[in-house]
Amino acid sequence: MNAFRKNALIVALLSAGLTLAGCGEEKTGNTAKPAAQPLSTSSEAPKADAVDGKVLATVNGQPISQIDIDVIAAQLPQRPNEVKLVEQIADLRLLAQTARDQGLDKDPKVKALLRHAEDNQLANELLQNFVEGISIAEDKLKAEYDKLVAQMPKEEQLHASHILVESEDEAKKLIEQIKNGADFSALAKEHSKDPGSGQQGGDLGWFTAKEMVPEFSEGVLALEPGKVGETPVKSQFGWHVIRLEGKRQTPPPAMDAVRPQLENRLKRTEVDAYIKGLRDKAKIEILIKPEAAPAPAIPAAAPEAPAGEQK
Repeated sequence: MNAFRKNALIVALLSAGLTLAGCGEEKTGNTAKPAAQPLSTSSEAPKADAVDGKVLATVNGQPISQIDIDVIAAQLPQRPNEVKLVEQIADLRLLAQTARDQGLDKDPKVKALLRHAEDNQLANELLQNFVEGISIAEDKLKAEYDKLVAQMPKEEQLHASHILVESEDEAKKLIEQIKNGADFSALAKEHSKDPGSGQQGGDLGWFTAKEMVPEFSEGVLALEPGKVGETPVKSQFGWHVIRLEGKRQTPPPAMDAVRPQLENRLKRTEVDAYIKGLRDKAKIEILIKPEAAPAPAIPAAAPEAPAGEQK
């Protein structure tokens, strides 16, 4: 829900300020040269006690306060140099003043965008405060977890070991040695050319059939747990001597591993219910009618047969 803190409009305008920063008057050090003629002098500077936070700069008498800087900086990947940020916001403020001087704030489209930006910010703050007040009981989390587990597809996992060698003859000799009592793991460590599993005694761990090449999976699925294949299996990697260690259903993730997702799902439900409750109490009139669905096309009539062919 941290996305509720984002304000795309401010970020976009600030980006414009970054682009324009090098295109205006030359700057010396950290202080921009003032314009020869102020573009806006229509409003007096508010008194210091009327501004939220310490005043860091003024633009034609209008203050830029610490809170102006803080709310912008909080939306950036990392906090920038404060002086440069003040300069950029001053450029943004100056552009906004100029837009008002030119009457752009009276343009219907601009007014609609400003209303939407204000509504969006207020709605986000309201929902952020609402979400921060939600406390999810452990029994609700457990019930949601059980529901999630019940919805998970049931899939079989296989646990197998193998010895990978170059030739069929070598594989057959290893199978005979195993039949005569040789230790599978020891043979894997000595003969397997699979560097990953070889040093683990051939152990491949748990996997699903679709994770392996088809020939290997078919060879594993043909075995009973604890059995070694009577014949070696050929794949693109070589010849495999396979032992099936066991089968199981894919276990669900631990509850703690999915706790953040569970909490978000339940909070989303609470938010939906909150919005529905507000909607039920409000008087909302939709004054436009939904567009009618297009009428189905009428198939063209089949052409009549020539008179000479009629029966």
